[in-house]
Amino acid sequence: MEFQVVGLVHSPINDPKQMPKIGVPATVEILPEYVSSFQGIERSSHLVIIGWRGPTQPTELQEDAAEARNVETHMGRRKFDRTMVPNSLILCVSRLTGRVDGVLQLDRLDMVDGTAIIDVKPYSPLRGGAFSARTAGEGVLPDRPTMPTLGEMLIAAEYFHGERCLGIVLGARLMQHVIDAWGIEPRDPRLRVWTGDDGCLTDAIQAISGATIGNRRLKTPGGRSYRFAHGERVLAAYPKNTEYANLEAVLSADFDALFSVREEVAETSHQRADQMRHRYEIAPDLEQRLVERVKGSLVDGKLPCAVAYKIAEDVDVYVGEVGQVADDLGLKISRCQLGCFK
Repeated sequence: MEFQVVGLVHSPINDPKQMPKIGVPATVEILPEYVSSFQGIERSSHLVIIGWRGPTQPTELQEDAAEARNVETHMGRRKFDRTMVPNSLILCVSRLTGRVDGVLQLDRLDMVDGTAIIDVKPYSPLRGGAFSARTAGEGVLPDRPTMPTLGEMLIAAEYFHGERCLGIVLGARLMQHVIDAWGIEPRDPRLRVWTGDDGCLTDAIQAISGATIGNRRLKTPGGRSYRFAHGERVLAAYPKNTEYANLEAVLSADFDALFSVREEVAETSHQRADQMRHRYEIAPDLEQRLVERVKGSLVDGKLPCAVAYKIAEDVDVYVGEVGQVADDLGLKISRCQLGCFK
């Protein structure tokens, strides 16, 4: 086979070992004889860049035959410096940020300076988008951390949403906190999500977690809180009303400055029943306080779910007691996000 080189990469990175996993801003210079072939390509927001590292030497192929026989071979990953494959084609989907004559400006590219480009194609989300895809090449090899980086999550969220905005950055920071706190993969099928009113933040969480309404891992009740559940663990996060100078400030801010977080344990039906059996053991004066707090906390005749939790915390009772008081008063709980209240 013979490849015709159509362009060259210009990148600040020369050593593959120094290349970040998400790539860096770079350009592709199309060779003069092919510039006319790329007429109108700037109408595409994203491009598929296909590069060629060159043939791998036979000595490299034989350097670790035992690993080559393993299921987790170099063929199963996407790193630029794969050494156990006969041909190293490199593929990257990048946002086209501009074009000046025959130079394509890209938001990120994981190809080192001087890489030969053998093809460039417009990316089509209808043909190539696989939102629910799983990959065997990530999180399984010894030299790759299991958890994605914040940069990787930002790109996933940005490409899903269409742009990088405040909600996208906040959503990536929140997902990073959840997977770090619980030590789980972001697309763990046991992770369930209840989102609030911010559509951009919701898009980020959906893009990173893979939770959808169809797979029943995503619910969109609205409200201020964003809740995550995994097994018996529950985490509720509330964005703080803070103004930021720019998105970089959000990326570098302490997480506690961005969100108020409360971790809980999801009760089983038996635990809830045990709690409710103690209902009538509450002192009469405490029950009266609960009634007064509930009556004084209604919004449009309903008790918001988040307020019910706040009352339970202030009065130091199980939240189900607050729900029982609401039932006794004939009230409904609004914006319930975890099914604690019927």
